[in-house]
Amino acid sequence: MPAVTLPVPQTAIEHSRPNLSPVALTLYRTLILGALSTIVFFVHGYHPYSQDAGIYVAAIEKALNPSLFHADAAFVSNHAHFSIFSYTLAAIVRTFHISLNDLLLAAYLSSVILFLVACRCLAVRLFTSEWDQWGALLLLSACYTLPVAGTSVLLMDPYVTARSFAMPTSILAVCAYLDRSWMRLAILVAVTLSLHVLIGAYLVCFLLILTVLD
Repeated sequence: MPAVTLPVPQTAIEHSRPNLSPVALTLYRTLILGALSTIVFFVHGYHPYSQDAGIYVAAIEKALNPSLFHADAAFVSNHAHFSIFSYTLAAIVRTFHISLNDLLLAAYLSSVILFLVACRCLAVRLFTSEWDQWGALLLLSACYTLPVAGTSVLLMDPYVTARSFAMPTSILAVCAYLDRSWMRLAILVAVTLSLHVLIGAYLVCFLLILTVLD
């Protein structure tokens, strides 16, 4: 049975957007993103040493102090070997002389905001209605730490790892593909691969599927 597409009146699209000036509209959207980020933080919590976060934290500590974890160095380094995440955070600690705990918290908050911004960018390209776009973000905020398809893999983790930043950059890469912005796409794919090789591989496969479908 062929799909039926109903046209959306232009007036309905216009009425779904707040009647604000460009500056006020930007502030309005920023406040909503900030509110959703705060809700995600307090509802889903923050557990900096939970599950595989402990491995990434140990890798950062190993990069800061190579004398640590001699007995289990391979267990720590194997996860960090193919990612710039641990080395980047260790360099930030050395350069700015801040505590690792403070940096982990700041990185987690940044990853939450970046994830919501990336999802917002994708929602704008999928939905014409402002309400639909924010509804998509509200749904993702509610499902932030739920397992994907009944697996043990969470949509996003309540702690900071390389995946915390690789997921948003992969979503932004999909947006760049939809925009046919090839330079931005190449940069985002490279960043994703440098952060998390496996997610980068998934991204490349997904983009290839999109190319075939196009």
